[in-house]
Amino acid sequence: MAYPGYDTFCRDCGKPIIFIRTEAGRFMPCDAEPVDFWPADEGGVLVYQRDGTAVKAKLSGHPQTRAGLAYKPHWTSCTRKSKRAAPERKPTPAQLAIREQIKKERAAREAREAKEAAKREAARLLREAEERQERLF
Repeated sequence: MAYPGYDTFCRDCGKPIIFIRTEAGRFMPCDAEPVDFWPADEGGVLVYQRDGTAVKAKLSGHPQTRAGLAYKPHWTSCTRKSKRAAPERKPTPAQLAIREQIKKERAAREAREAKEAAKREAARLLREAEERQERLF
């Protein structure tokens, strides 16, 4: 399909895009194909018109109540074929120290819980033994 007036192609997915200068003066990359939109009171998505105004809209509705054509931000439809992987970050010494402290605290908590469970089990066995002894005498 021809996209008259497109500015360039997305470097990630290769689709044609246009740049619309927003009211704040920034450039918003949008899909080159305009979409029909309907006014939205609640929810909806932001779509941009060529003059840079952003409109909160729904992208479906009754054909007779259509508000016009606008452009969706490209990031909503970009498939990012060439996902650029974020560089692997090594943890800082502070992060390593915190992780070690957390491991030590977990191990100490697990040891306390195991010791308490062993005490409860010993107390239960002692009660059972005392009950058996009382029944005998």
